[in-house]
Amino acid sequence: MSREKQFDFKGFNTGALFLVRTPEYFPEGFAKKSFEDMKYNLHFDFAAWLETWNCFDGVLWKSDKFPRSSYWEGEERDPIEECFAAADEVGMTFIAEAGVMDEKYMQAHKDGMLTDENGNVRRYGRIGLSPSCPATLEYFKAKYDALLGRFSHHESCRAVCMPCENGVVISYDKYTKAAYEKEFGEPLPPVSVIAADGELENKVFRFLEEEFLRMYRALARHIKKKYGLPLMHYPVDKISEDSFFQPSYVHPNRNIEVMNRVEELDMLNMQLHPPLYPNPYFFKLETEYLMANANGIPCMADTHFYHEMAAGRLPDTTPKRIIDSILSTVTTNGISFFCYGFMAEQLPLWKKELNRGAPVYLAYSEEHTLAARREAVLRGMGFIDQLRGMLAGAKHKADLAIYYPEKLNSDYMYSSYATEHMFGLYELFNAAAIPVSITANIPESPEEQKAIIINNVRRISDKELKRLEKYLSRGGRLILIGKCSDEIERVAGVSTKPSGAKCVVSETSDNYNGTLFHLPLDGKHYYEERGESILCYNDGKNAVTRQGNVIYLGLSDEIGRFSLYRDFALASWVKTFFTEEKLNTSVEFHNVYVGMQDRHQFTSCDVYEEEGKKLLLLRNFGVEQNRSSVSWNIPENMRVTRAIVDGNAFEFKSGEALPMFEHFVAIFAEE
Repeated sequence: MSREKQFDFKGFNTGALFLVRTPEYFPEGFAKKSFEDMKYNLHFDFAAWLETWNCFDGVLWKSDKFPRSSYWEGEERDPIEECFAAADEVGMTFIAEAGVMDEKYMQAHKDGMLTDENGNVRRYGRIGLSPSCPATLEYFKAKYDALLGRFSHHESCRAVCMPCENGVVISYDKYTKAAYEKEFGEPLPPVSVIAADGELENKVFRFLEEEFLRMYRALARHIKKKYGLPLMHYPVDKISEDSFFQPSYVHPNRNIEVMNRVEELDMLNMQLHPPLYPNPYFFKLETEYLMANANGIPCMADTHFYHEMAAGRLPDTTPKRIIDSILSTVTTNGISFFCYGFMAEQLPLWKKELNRGAPVYLAYSEEHTLAARREAVLRGMGFIDQLRGMLAGAKHKADLAIYYPEKLNSDYMYSSYATEHMFGLYELFNAAAIPVSITANIPESPEEQKAIIINNVRRISDKELKRLEKYLSRGGRLILIGKCSDEIERVAGVSTKPSGAKCVVSETSDNYNGTLFHLPLDGKHYYEERGESILCYNDGKNAVTRQGNVIYLGLSDEIGRFSLYRDFALASWVKTFFTEEKLNTSVEFHNVYVGMQDRHQFTSCDVYEEEGKKLLLLRNFGVEQNRSSVSWNIPENMRVTRAIVDGNAFEFKSGEALPMFEHFVAIFAEE
C-alpha cells in the first residue's frame, strides 16, 4: 500500500463516530449526504465506524465468509460500501472496525467464553471469547482480512480501527486457567482468595493484562504487516473508575495504560463517557489525563456527545455548554465526536432501543432542539478549525504538573481517587487561571518539569520514589497536598498530623483572627510541623509551609471540594501565591466581575509550544464577564503574530484589557 494513502495520526485531525443502524434508519443517500456535511460544514478529516451494536449475529456488509446481521439480512444494499464510496467522493478517511464476534461462532467455542467460578458462561465484552482462547485471534484475523479484502481498494481506506470497548476481566474458562497455571505453576485462585489479597489481585490482573495484550498485539502485527495501515483504538476509561476487582461486566480502569503497550497502535481516541456531571473542567481534566497517560502516542478524546451521558441522561442543549465541551476536549492531535448523528442536519429517528435501557432516539425527538445543537456545533467546529494550525505539532506546557498515573486508582479500591482528590484540585488551578498539566511519571529533573503536585497519594513504587528523590536533589519543586504516604513525606521532609481547625486566617487581613477562608465542617485537613509557616489555621498551627523546594498544603478537603463550594478566596490566594512563586508559565490572567477582582473565575489558561512557536489559549467556561486582561511574558526573540477572540482577530497588547469573550482567546507567538 502506498505511503500517500496512509492517514497521518500525528497531525491535527477532526472526526466523529458514524453509526450505521438498520436499513429503515439508514436510507439510501444518507451516507453521501452525511459525508458531504461532515467534510464541508463540520471540517472533519475522518469518520470511524465501530461494529458494536447491531452486529452480534453477523456483519452489516456483504461477505461470503461471515453471516449477515439479521438487521440487514436479505438487503441488496451494503451500507459499509456506501460509506467508503461517500468518503472517497469528498476526500475523507473512513476508518472501519471489525471488532465484534458473531453469536454463532462464539457458541461453537463455548469453552472460550467468559466463565465464572460456577461454570456460568457469557460473552466476553464486545470481542466475544476470552483473549486466551486461540479461536479469538483466529476469528479476528480472518474477519479483518475479509473486511480489508473487500474495501481496501477504496481511496478512503487509509486507517483501521482495532476492536474496542473491552476491559481486562477475570475469567475461569479453560484457556485462561491453563495459561495461568503454565505461567505460575499453580491454579487460578478463587475470587474470594483474590479479593482478600491486594498483592494477589495485582498479580492476577497483570497476568490477565498480558493475555489481553498478547491477543491484541498479534492482531495489530497481522494488520500492520499485511496491509501497512495505521491503527486507531478507542479505549474506554473513566477517571473515577474504582478497582480492578469489579464484576466482569464493568470495564476496569487502566485501559489506557494497557492499550498504549500495543506498540503498533498509532492513535488512542478515548471514549470519555462522563462519569459525574457535565462540568467542562472535568472533561478538560479527562482530556489532559488521556494525554499524560497515552505515553507519547497521539491521542484525542470524544467530546462527550454520548447519547445517554452518564446514567440515562441526555446531552445538554445549551449552545454555550456544547461549545464549552468542544473546546474543553481539544488535544494537540485533534478532536472527535460521539457521534455524527448528534450534529446531523436532519436525522431519521432511531426508534430501536439497541442499547438496553437507553432510548437514545429521544435525543433527536425535537427538531428545534436538534437545530440548536447543530448551530452550536457548527460554531464550535469553526473555532476548532481556526485553532488547527496553531495546535498542530505543539506540546502542552505548564510549570505545574499534577502527578496522576492511571494506575493510581487501583490503590483506592472501591473508593474513587478522582472524586475525593482530583476534580476539585484541577478545577481550582483552572479557576485561578494557573496553567496546569497532568504527568503520569515522576520526572527526574526540573528540566523535564519545573514543579509537580502530589495530592493525597497513598502508595508509590520504590522506582518512582527514587525518581522523586533524584528530582528534588536536582532542584525540582514539589507541592505536597493532604496526607500522603510515609515514604513520600520522608523524602519531602514534612511531618503532618490531622487538624481540627475551622478556618484559615491571614496576617494581611484587618483582624489577624479574621477568616481568609472556611474549611468544610466534615472535611479532612492537616497541619505541618517542620516547615516555614506561610498560612495558619485559626488555632495557630501551620496550614501551608515551605521547606526548601517543598511547599506543603494541608487544606485537603477545601481543595478537593472546590468544585462544590467554588471559594473565590481560595482561588484568589492560589492565583497570587503561585504567581509569586513563578509557577504560572509566565501567564497572569485577571478577570473583574461586578467590580470585584478575580471573584468570578471560570476561565482557564493553557500554553502550547513547539519549536519557535507558542500558543496561549484562554477558555471561558462561565457566562458573565465584565472585563479581563492577561500578561504573557514571551521570549524577546518572539512576537505575537495572531490573536483571536471568539473567532475574530484582534490586536493583543500584554497587560491591557482583552475584548469581551464568551468562549476563547487564542494568542499565537512566533520567532
